Amino acid sequence: MGVLHVKEEGIQQIGPPAMKLAEAEGLTGHKKAIALRLGEE
Repeated sequence: MGVLHVKEEGIQQIGPPAMKLAEAEGLTGHKKAIALRLGEE
């Protein structure tokens, strides 16, 4: 298992495309986790 550490500016850049990828793959929990980190939920 790999773990990524992302700074605030990094999540702002990679968050939206990562959410689209998670949704396309049916990984709703991952999408929600990213949204929480972006302050969208």
